[in-house]
Amino acid sequence: MLTTQVNAQESATRTLTKLALELNFVEPETDSGLLPINCFLGELAETVQEAGTPRALQEAVRVARGWLAQIFDSTAKWDAATIHRFGEWHQWMNSATAAWIGGLPCPEPLAAWNGATEGTPKSASRDASIALPDSEGTRSVTEPSMLLSLESDLELLQEFINESQEHLQNIENGVLVLEENPSDSDTLNSIFRAFHTFKGGSGFLNLIPIKNLAHELESLLDAARQHKLAINSAIIDLILQGGDTLKIFVGQIGEQLNGKNPGKTIVVPTLDLITRVQSVLTGNSNRPAPSAPPATATAIPPPPFNRYSILF
Repeated sequence: MLTTQVNAQESATRTLTKLALELNFVEPETDSGLLPINCFLGELAETVQEAGTPRALQEAVRVARGWLAQIFDSTAKWDAATIHRFGEWHQWMNSATAAWIGGLPCPEPLAAWNGATEGTPKSASRDASIALPDSEGTRSVTEPSMLLSLESDLELLQEFINESQEHLQNIENGVLVLEENPSDSDTLNSIFRAFHTFKGGSGFLNLIPIKNLAHELESLLDAARQHKLAINSAIIDLILQGGDTLKIFVGQIGEQLNGKNPGKTIVVPTLDLITRVQSVLTGNSNRPAPSAPPATATAIPPPPFNRYSILF
């Protein structure tokens, strides 16, 4: 528990530093820094969910994400008041994080933050997960489901879809390079950033199945970047299958945005792939991979896998 808390404190400190760099360059009536700040706030939100994090820190991150959501829901540009508010927020977060690390009480949140969280995205993973029998029919595997809030998150979801096409293309292009040069650092960084951005955007929109898968794939690429993992054909296949699965999610969201099956629960199998990625990361990749659940009328199975299937 102590190690987990220390890791969370260090992660929060790093993310706040990255946020400070981005906030230094924001200007009124521009959209400069909106997307990276959104991504970093998503990282911070994930970090402060760890056990032992002060409730005040969790609430402050939620407030800041609400402010950013209000920008996306309105002009998609900064205004002077919000920039000032973020500056005060960042100073408070630095002080609160230092107090957390030192075992001291958090400072009191600013009164102006009260009630300032409207606009937080409402799309979410629901409890309506689909239980699928395994290959022997003796137990069930619960795949997480996703239900979009099209009315409140329409523009954010459209932006997510538009950006996702570029990220999927970067994954595909990067893998083609890795097949020839598995240690190419620029390419590893490019694919890592694609999965990292998927995680940040989906986390902001509460698209939890996408976020969870992107997080594991990001960890896989990060291990390779840090030379803890050597890229081979099996890992390249995992990356490509991850891209395929993310493409299915993007396609299902895009269909609903275009009026097809609006309000339908989205279920795309991810648990088998996540298990195999985790096995590689923990050094247990030689154990048999769990059988993928069969397709049902509700679950949407991935298409036949091939190296070019994530191209649009």
